[in-house]
Amino acid sequence: MRRRLKHGAVSLSFILVVVTPSVSLAQSIAPVSLTIAEFVDLALNQSFSALQYHQRKRSQVLSLAAIENRHLPQFAINTQVGKERKNTYSTAYQDHYQEGIDGGVSMAWTLPTGANLSASYQHEYGRAVGLKPIGINRDYHSTEVTSAELTQPLLQSSPIDHEYLPVEAARLQWLSYQAQGQLLALEGVRDALLSFVDYQLTVDKVDLYQQAVEYSAYRVQVAQDLLAAGRVTQSEVASVTVDWHQRQAQLVRAKGDMLLLLGRLGAQVQVDYTVELNPMQHLPALTQCLMKGQGEATEIRLHPQVTQASASVSQLQKKYQLTQYDLWPKLDLFYRYKGTHSSLVEDSIERSVGVKFSYNPTQWQAEADQALSRSAWLDARYGLDANRKALINEDYLRSQQQKQLERQLQLSLQLVELAQESYQQQLLRFEEGVASAASVRDTQNQLQEAQLSLLDDQSNWLKNRLHWNYAQSREVDFTYCL
Repeated sequence: MRRRLKHGAVSLSFILVVVTPSVSLAQSIAPVSLTIAEFVDLALNQSFSALQYHQRKRSQVLSLAAIENRHLPQFAINTQVGKERKNTYSTAYQDHYQEGIDGGVSMAWTLPTGANLSASYQHEYGRAVGLKPIGINRDYHSTEVTSAELTQPLLQSSPIDHEYLPVEAARLQWLSYQAQGQLLALEGVRDALLSFVDYQLTVDKVDLYQQAVEYSAYRVQVAQDLLAAGRVTQSEVASVTVDWHQRQAQLVRAKGDMLLLLGRLGAQVQVDYTVELNPMQHLPALTQCLMKGQGEATEIRLHPQVTQASASVSQLQKKYQLTQYDLWPKLDLFYRYKGTHSSLVEDSIERSVGVKFSYNPTQWQAEADQALSRSAWLDARYGLDANRKALINEDYLRSQQQKQLERQLQLSLQLVELAQESYQQQLLRFEEGVASAASVRDTQNQLQEAQLSLLDDQSNWLKNRLHWNYAQSREVDFTYCL
């Protein structure tokens, strides 16, 4: 049936209105017309959950890069220009100061073995004034200091996996983030299409009520013609007129429901303009294009919901393994070197090597952290099992419900056909002046109830199919809905 309301006083276009501080309700904004695919894309990219997800991407990327580069040497450069003054009060008052510039470079390197290597070179250049009594002249001088230190853990932090566990945990965090994006996309498509189905259902109901108003208006005209011919009474005309007004009220309420739906949908996206979305011809047309565009089902283990939960489990497991090493004693092998070359004093070289041991038997906080880490890991494992089972149950229940809805839909189609035939027969009898207005009204009510029930069944069938697609992680190709 052709959309009558598209050319009427009230448009059935889908309007999303979001008010920003710069836009008021009184302002007129040119609407942007979108296809169903563009509407879904808007919901995916401008929903608040999507915006929150994308704003975290940079921090996730930088966090992963920082962990993956943990075994690369880190360099730093420093420089300083200044003056230092010192007053000494002893047997003889001394007033002296130093001025000049110093700078250098340092390096820190954590090796895959857990060893920490640090090295630095520092160069000072300047002069000291007022120090001649202790044998230091006032001329410019320089000092070079080279130092290096290597510490190799032998117990705590010594295992190779201790260094790679943080890297693996960070990569799992990135995998979890990506799976979350896939899950948000899958949920976003489902929720957007469910919203569109609700809107299409509302539009179809408005169209149905509009048709009922036209049917009722036709009966008013027939009743007036029969009254003029003396074949019906004035009460009959009044009866069909009342019915016409009642159906107009139903139409107004249906349009009000549509406006409420549009308001709820508009609050779900972050846009500063109005969005106009034209519906499909009817619910069966929407169902047909979406079913043609659905992709293949994905295994449960590859579902983004399971992938994200699985990555979280592995990540928490790595963190728990790290906490186990924190309770080990510390036994470190170290080597230190420091060389000084100065124009003021004689050169010097310092070297030291040894083993350092420490152990804290009262590591209550570390033990508590380990217990919490283990608990979080086990909780995530239970959550993963629950996610798998929920998706399996969802898949099975949706498949069974789909069969039931298909049977119900077939019965509703048959009921509409029978009600339509009954109404047409009763309308013919009314046109001939044989049937009463009340009997025609009753058959139209039956037809309308059957049609509304059919719309609800069509909507429920499609919604269940969309939920089933989510459980099976099916993608949707919207080219069939153009």
